[in-house]
Amino acid sequence: MSRTKFLLAAAATLLVSTVSAQVEYDASFWESFDSEEPYEHKWLNVPDLVDKQQVEWWFNVTHHTLTGIERGMYMNDSIVLNEDCFGSKYVTKINEFAAMCEHDFWKNIFQEMAIIYQLYYMWGEKCKID
Repeated sequence: MSRTKFLLAAAATLLVSTVSAQVEYDASFWESFDSEEPYEHKWLNVPDLVDKQQVEWWFNVTHHTLTGIERGMYMNDSIVLNEDCFGSKYVTKINEFAAMCEHDFWKNIFQEMAIIYQLYYMWGEKCKID
């Protein structure tokens, strides 16, 4: 393909991608959404499988230990870690993860990987200490 043809093709692609057709919907289109029930995730009402109170206690100890390490390194008592660092929403995630593993590990592999990534993100971004 010659350089000229390539540039023409790229310009045509750019032109087509920038042209957008505006679609207008009438009221009957939106009425169909009002009659639908909202989607409810099947993992919202999971029983306590991991002893949430115990896990929350350990998460609290870990949070305060990391806060103490950070304050001790800088000799600054005003340093506060992010509240999501080993926070209560991750206790719920751990319980959901346990339920998914117990229910059917391979059927829920993508949701389990998502929770593992969320825990990794929490450790890397929310619990950031220097």
